[in-house]
Amino acid sequence: MTSAALSVAFRHDSLTTASKASLERMAKTLGFTQNQTVLYALARLRDELQQAESASQAVVTPAAAATDYPDLSPQQFAIIRQHAPKRRGKPVRSSSLASLL
Repeated sequence: MTSAALSVAFRHDSLTTASKASLERMAKTLGFTQNQTVLYALARLRDELQQAESASQAVVTPAAAATDYPDLSPQQFAIIRQHAPKRRGKPVRSSSLASLL
C-alpha cells in the first residue's frame, strides 16, 4: 500500500479551521505525532459521519429527523452568533433606490 501526501494550509483557529499551534498541542496531549493526530481526527470524523448516516437512514420523515436534535444551549447560540457573517455597509432604503432611477 502506498501512502499519498496531503498538503495542509493552516489558518487561525475557528469553527472550521485549525492552526499549526493547535495541532502541535493536540499531538503533544495525545502523545502522537502530528501526522498520527490528523489521521486520528479524520478517523473519528469518519466514524461520526457514518453513525449519523446510519441513524438518518432509520428516520423516515424529515419532520421526525428535526426532533432528534437536542435544544441548543445559550453558550452554543453565542458561538453561532460569534461566527455568523457580519453586516457590511449601510442597509438599503427604498428612498435611496428611488434616487438611482
